[in-house]
Amino acid sequence: MNTHGLFITGTGTDVGKTFAAGFILSLLESLGHRTLYYKPIQCGPAVFDGRSYPKGDAQFISEVLGHSATANTWNLRNASSPHLAFAFEETHFSDQPIQDKLLSSRKNFDFILVEGAGGIRVPINDKVEMTDLARLTSFPILVVASPGLGTINHTLLTLEHLSSHRLPIAGFIFCQSTDAAPDALAADNAHVIQNRSGIPFLGTVPFWKGSWSSHQLKQHPLRDYFSRSVRT
Repeated sequence: MNTHGLFITGTGTDVGKTFAAGFILSLLESLGHRTLYYKPIQCGPAVFDGRSYPKGDAQFISEVLGHSATANTWNLRNASSPHLAFAFEETHFSDQPIQDKLLSSRKNFDFILVEGAGGIRVPINDKVEMTDLARLTSFPILVVASPGLGTINHTLLTLEHLSSHRLPIAGFIFCQSTDAAPDALAADNAHVIQNRSGIPFLGTVPFWKGSWSSHQLKQHPLRDYFSRSVRT
């Protein structure tokens, strides 16, 4: 079996990585792919619409977005950067359990969607950061960013860091929230980032209103990306 995957990172916290992951899961499933959502390091509960999900983003993906194949390696209680959350629980990070999970998952899935914690420079311990976790997966990296004001700087810095470390970049996307950026601003931001970085813009994940329509899934640029790059 040829298992493919994608590592999702963000330009920061709360830019919509988990909603983007949910959209991608729906899209991949519509294409017939058996997909695992894997959040190696969860720090604190996920919170949505006034409700807390103590098992974090994997629980939210399962119970709210409706995707049952989810996994964690560490579910840390403290809502902080991973290095601090590990320290609070006096727990030491090791990449071996992550390697083991990725290896075992290849037997049951043809696509693994890995979501990082926070942005790509977030520390995991004194020596390891999310950059190293992304490299460990060997998957292309998708950068999730806000479409609004300030995103040019944050996104370009993230893309430049990944490029300087010679990590494969699938592209960047915007994730729409309730506080929608004006269309003209979002379009210009996408154009500037793509033009200056040379990294493709792969569309905007629409705001989630209880589900994504078949039209949204069929028309999204990510569908073409996965149709070209993923073969079962």
